Amino acid sequence: MFKFVGKVVTAPYNAVKKSISSNIDHAKDNVSYTKKLIEANTKGLSDKEAQKRIKEDTVRYQKMSFEQILNEWELEKEDIPKIIKMLKFEIGFYCFLILVGIINIYYTAFSNVSVYSVFGSLIIILIAAIAILARYYRYVVLKKQRYMPFKYFLLTFFRKEDS
Repeated sequence: MFKFVGKVVTAPYNAVKKSISSNIDHAKDNVSYTKKLIEANTKGLSDKEAQKRIKEDTVRYQKMSFEQILNEWELEKEDIPKIIKMLKFEIGFYCFLILVGIINIYYTAFSNVSVYSVFGSLIIILIAAIAILARYYRYVVLKKQRYMPFKYFLLTFFRKEDS
């Protein structure tokens, strides 16, 4: 009787253990494949050749339709509203982190707290600002349904958009 109960109880555990182990093996294969791909793509390239390859990729992306870009990013068009909603949530969360960091700096400026607390807050603010910029870039690309290189996004980030 206990053997049967033991098999019933351990069966889900064994299935999860096997699934996790196969996922780890799959991740290791992906990491090694990615390393080989990067080495193959950058082996023997000078800085000028690497820059040329980046420009070629940028031009290739600009010539692609939005559906092809979604396919390249492994996204479905039906999932775009959910992704946009999640990006808005993430931007709000990182704004909250910046607010907490600013409040911490404000309160530590008027007390005898270590300077390291201020540095910690500044690092959190910097990381959150970079994360907001990256999320906002993804938001703009998905909202406008038009690809734009990140460099051009940065150049137009503060420019007033003509209507």
